[in-house]
Amino acid sequence: MLKKLIAAGIISSALLLAACSADKETTEEPKAEETEKETEKVEVDTRTELVNFHISLIDNFKDEYQTYSAYGAAIAAKDAAVASQSDAEVAEEDKPTAEDIAELEAAIAEAKANAQGIADASADEIRNYEIPAELETYSADIKAALEDLAKFYEGVKADVDNTEANEALFTSFGEKMGALFEKEELPAPNYANAMS
Repeated sequence: MLKKLIAAGIISSALLLAACSADKETTEEPKAEETEKETEKVEVDTRTELVNFHISLIDNFKDEYQTYSAYGAAIAAKDAAVASQSDAEVAEEDKPTAEDIAELEAAIAEAKANAQGIADASADEIRNYEIPAELETYSADIKAALEDLAKFYEGVKADVDNTEANEALFTSFGEKMGALFEKEELPAPNYANAMS
């Protein structure tokens, strides 16, 4: 909901800027003024579509990314529990038991299977994701970013434990999409935060 409000704020700001600049008096010929208004409309439409595309990506792939993130969280929980077993500052009654550790290991196995299970369908869906006609000028850039996202999911399927390589692909996806936002003079989104 917050993301939609932010997107609405960005769009409102862009529309306000367009409206303010359209109100300025010019000494140009009427045709030049009309061309300027058309250019502003195209810029606003491109910005709006870019923000809408961003929201659509998040809505469609947030659950998959959270499934991947849950695997990392399960590993971190087990690591913390194991570390607390030998921590002198943790009271004996607060230390996890062997049964607790076994439950955490089972949670890791389940989270790993879930993360790998969503990867195939996600990669195919991403490669076939529809790019709006209003973003045609950025089509090649968007396809390159989506290819990195698809490869991220393929990497998760192939070796979910290769977090460095997988995260590099996800970061590359975010940077490529962020560059498009910057071209449109919009703040670049953080996809890892947005999808978490």
